[in-house]
Formats: sequence, structure tokens, C-alpha cells
Amino acid sequence: MNKPILDKSVWLIPPKNRVRTKSLFKELYEEKGRVHKIIPPFTINEFDVYDEELDHTYLSFPKIVIEVGDPTGYRAAMKIFGSVKPWEKLFQDARLFAMLNEALRHVEIKIRSNAIDKMINSDNPASLKYLADRGWIDKPTRAKRVKEETIKAINSPVNADIKRLGIQV
Repeated sequence: MNKPILDKSVWLIPPKNRVRTKSLFKELYEEKGRVHKIIPPFTINEFDVYDEELDHTYLSFPKIVIEVGDPTGYRAAMKIFGSVKPWEKLFQDARLFAMLNEALRHVEIKIRSNAIDKMINSDNPASLKYLADRGWIDKPTRAKRVKEETIKAINSPVNADIKRLGIQV
């Protein structure tokens, strides 16, 4: 296994070995009151950010995740931290959760795009049918259609009653 981007001493806070989360990111780091001060290694931006004053480049966390290209996040966790523990901890913060989900969504799009590229250069009839039918577009499943119809059926009389009674919602 290759050496991770971050050494364990950067993402663990002594003496209790708590996992750093927000302090790893430029946008979320608050220096006030910190005993163990660090320069955050990452940014939540799509691209790396250079700070001339500190002569430091903040690495784009989403960019690394997308480049690794693993929709499970395991290989990205191992590349960045050498462990899954801090990766899982990042998902507990709402702002980081949104950024990670967006990055993983990009990974899925990238994988789908690469697969379509391979299909285009293929003579496989199933691949050609998939392309002709625009199979990469998500189609609503039967279960999803039934759920939507059920919700409409329930809401229709309720909405009629609300309107009839003059209730303002």
C-alpha cells in the first residue's frame, strides 16, 4: 500500500487520539482556543487553493475523491488517511457530509461516462441497444411510480377537504 497523503499524527488529536474533522479543512478551521494548532491540509473547494501569505496549497478534498474514482470511498480513505476511521467521522458533520456525497455523485457519473465510452467502441449488441435506448438515464421504477400514485391518491381528498373548509396552509 502507498503512503497516505496525511500522516496519522495530523488527523489524530493527542492525548485521547480523537479524530480531527473540521480542523482538516481551511473553510471550517477555527484557530481560536485550539491547543494543537495546525495548517489545515484541505479545502472543500473543487480545486486546490494556494495561500500566498502562508505559502501553502490547500488540497481539494473532492478532487482527490473524484480522481481516486471509488464510489464506496474506501480507496479514497486509504489514499488520504490510510484508515477508514477518519473517513467515517467526516460523514458525521453536515457540511462535510454534503461535500462528500457530491464528490461521490461525481465519481458515479465518471464511472458511468467511462462505461459508455467503452460501449461506444464495442460491437456488443447489448451495449449498442443500451446506447440506443439511452439506458444511462435513470428511469422511474414501478415501485417509485406506485408510491407517487399512492401519495397523490391520499393527498387529493385531503387537499379537497382543506380547500372546502377554507384552511390556510
